[in-house]
Amino acid sequence: MLGRLRMSVDQALDTYKSFGNAVFGKPRRFHELSLSYWPRAKYSCRQTREAYKKIIYDTLQRERECDPSEVETEQLKYREDRTRTIAISWAINKKTGVNKEFVWRSYANDFRPKENDPTRCIPSNAGPAHRSAIWKVARATTAAPGYFEAIKLMGMKFIDGGVVANNPSLIALREIHNLHDQVPALFVSIGTGLKDSSDARNNTNGATKNANGGSRMFKKTATTDDVRHKQGLKKYREIGKHLKNRIIDCEGSNGTEGWRDWCRAIGMREHLYRLNVKGDLHTVSLDEWRPSNTGEGTLSFIEAETDKYLAERSVINYINSIAEKAVEIRRERAATEHWERFAVDVTYTCPDCQTRKYDTRAQLREHLQQGIEHRENQVPDKGMLEKILNTSRTFRTNRSEEPGDDGVM
Repeated sequence: MLGRLRMSVDQALDTYKSFGNAVFGKPRRFHELSLSYWPRAKYSCRQTREAYKKIIYDTLQRERECDPSEVETEQLKYREDRTRTIAISWAINKKTGVNKEFVWRSYANDFRPKENDPTRCIPSNAGPAHRSAIWKVARATTAAPGYFEAIKLMGMKFIDGGVVANNPSLIALREIHNLHDQVPALFVSIGTGLKDSSDARNNTNGATKNANGGSRMFKKTATTDDVRHKQGLKKYREIGKHLKNRIIDCEGSNGTEGWRDWCRAIGMREHLYRLNVKGDLHTVSLDEWRPSNTGEGTLSFIEAETDKYLAERSVINYINSIAEKAVEIRRERAATEHWERFAVDVTYTCPDCQTRKYDTRAQLREHLQQGIEHRENQVPDKGMLEKILNTSRTFRTNRSEEPGDDGVM
């Protein structure tokens, strides 16, 4: 949402609430057992698909007038001058018998290995940007076993990437290093709740204290629904035991420890941050949504636990350090002419050649100074030239257009 769809944080939060009401608030009845006595996914594939499509349609509508049918084919592939987005799946290929990590990219990764460089890892399925529809990629990267059905694409089955990378920080760092042969100036990893290794909790009969001092029942409290669920999932038990540690390991060798080790290997020792709420946030399951019509109980608990964590002095200092570095980077980037194109989607139109548009300020400046049309009428004064450039700025309404589609590269 924050990457390919370019949502603000507030828009992403509102979108998640809408998705929760449409999907998590409406689980299938008797999903534990089907007519074949084999468990089926807890949530409807159709409802999930439609929820994703609505999110994409609403986003496109904010950018341009579009037909609902466009959602069906809106690609993950995006303009090269935009935030690069990756998402992780686990790909199952029954024909070859090979199951592996699969990285979806909004950009091309033309990896070229270097000799005698142990820090250069071969990226998963490097190649052109993926042209698959966004909603299909969303399904492929969130199909958690037991919750959502796998999706078939390109001759393979795809399930939630949490099976291989519930904390994808290491994959992201390797991707950045391979693409740019440089280390990031700042890296921030955000978790979804830190589980106490001692598993010690102040609880009474399976209840834990919530942020307001009241008690909140664990999701694992035995209910009739849970009993049926366990019976229906007996066939999955062995697989579940094997995958469980990988899926929940966000801090060990598959998580924080892994990416910190990698940072040391590539020489990145400063400005590495991990934010992860302590307390009981980790007890919120993947699909908890109470009450089912609003999810307000679940969301309020998440917010309260997060607020407690953010109020800690050590965390405040930590975030201030992140902010200082982020502002420093932002100011350096904002000083470049490319920034306005990237951040606020500015394009330029020549005042004398209304049909020609330019993607950057530098391109229009060059046109006004050296273009054939302006050789006999060049602007000699630098100050006047910059004023003309300022009045020639417009905002692109169709953000999915590739640079050069309506003018010069």
